[in-house]
Amino acid sequence: ANARINMGSGGEKVWTEALEWGQRLPKRLLRREWDFVVCADVVGCGDEALFPPLLKSLRQLCGAHTSIIMTYKPRARFESLFFEQASLDFVIQRAARETLPEHSRMESFHATIDVLSLRQRGAVRTGAPEREFVFDHEFAESDDDE
Repeated sequence: ANARINMGSGGEKVWTEALEWGQRLPKRLLRREWDFVVCADVVGCGDEALFPPLLKSLRQLCGAHTSIIMTYKPRARFESLFFEQASLDFVIQRAARETLPEHSRMESFHATIDVLSLRQRGAVRTGAPEREFVFDHEFAESDDDE
């Protein structure tokens, strides 16, 4: 419903699909090359064991011209493992960094949100060289990994 509400009347097509990470994707999703795959708050899942299945699904969805747009809000140090693993297959760039308004912050979470772009390594690109994302979030001493 959200995609339908946010689309204009210009004839653009948006597909939305809930995916179970790491599972075989439906053939209807694999028959096309997607322009964009949009992910919101998937790295903050709280379980690093879910990173390999998430990356498997992203690899399956991405073609040479696909961009993954991902929002990321830092929560724990171990999330850097996702970016280490993802950087083997994807070029990761920061498209934007936003600071949440004071009224929407919680003490246990960072006030910063990164908007990232991921593209398959080795895909043909034109334009300026790509500067890769560096995981540079700092965590308080009390944010120990579990």
